[in-house]
Order: sequence, then C-alpha cells, then structure tokens
Amino acid sequence: MDNTSSKKVAWVESPDGYLDRTPVLQFAMTSVLFAFWAIASSLNDVLITQFKAVFELSDMQTAFVQSAFYAGYFIIAIPASLFIKKTSYKIGIMTGLAFFALGCFIFFPASRLVTY
Repeated sequence: MDNTSSKKVAWVESPDGYLDRTPVLQFAMTSVLFAFWAIASSLNDVLITQFKAVFELSDMQTAFVQSAFYAGYFIIAIPASLFIKKTSYKIGIMTGLAFFALGCFIFFPASRLVTY
C-alpha cells in the first residue's frame, strides 16, 4: 500500500498569483461576506428614511447623508487599493471587517444621543 496517495498536496501558486485549483471554501466564505456587506449597505436607504422621521430632516439634509455615505467609497478607494497592494487582499478584507465592526459598535452609543 502506498502512503503517498493519502497525503494532501499543497496548492501551487503561479508567478501571476493564480492557484492550480479553486479554493471552494474560501470562495464561498468571501462570497457570503460580500453579500452581507451588500445587505448592510442597502440598509442605508431604510435608515435614512428613519433618520428623516426621527430627526425631522429636510430632503436636502437626507441627500447630504446619502452623498456622505457614497463619498466614502470614492475617498477610500485609492488608499484601500494601495494598502492591499502593499499587504494582501486577505489583510485588506480583515481590515475592512474590523472597520465595519468598529462602525457597528460605534452606532449603539451614537443612537443613544438622538441628535443630528
């Protein structure tokens, strides 16, 4: 009996960064992660409607909230790409998750202030 057939072979990465096979579990986990980010991002529209009612905001003020949200994508895109280029996409995703979690935790005390 040959014991070499039961050994796992490490993935081989080519010089351009591609692997010789697809990491299915990591692909599925990353896809679910991006779906969660999309769900949280789409909640912005619901929150703005609630902010408008609670804080008695005008349409102009709610437009500023919406544009500030999407301006973050514009402002952070280049620094984030430089960070990912310097480190790796994995560290970039973990850093993004850390900032996302920090923002979620900051939301709770901010919601108690009930001020705009």
